[in-house]
Amino acid sequence: MQDQNLVCPHCSKKQPLKKLLLLSNFSKWNCPYCGTEIAPEKKSAVHGAVYGILGALSTAVPANYCSYVLNYSLYKSMLITFGCGIICCALIIIYLYKTIKLNQPKRENIKLSWLKKFILSILFVTFADLKKY
Repeated sequence: MQDQNLVCPHCSKKQPLKKLLLLSNFSKWNCPYCGTEIAPEKKSAVHGAVYGILGALSTAVPANYCSYVLNYSLYKSMLITFGCGIICCALIIIYLYKTIKLNQPKRENIKLSWLKKFILSILFVTFADLKKY
């Protein structure tokens, strides 16, 4: 099952496509089948920058080329630009689908702040005093 993409690491069932479309480095969700918390493998910020630049170039370059070099009308160049943008977004989503790895997020130990420790110690002392009576 390692060759399948966008599957739960616990039950190996495919996740909804909506999760891929709304994906970020900070995404977490529960598997709709087994309830396991799932998070994508963290990617560097360079990936996001590259996707953003590709998206911008996929619309800016065709728009300028159609408008200034081919002398198309505004509506025709906008239509071509929209098509190029859709194709680029689709390619990025397909690439993400092929390369995404889902993991169960690791639980970090929660360190208690001094205020929480103080409040817990007061509660402990109060309950200990109540047991005396």
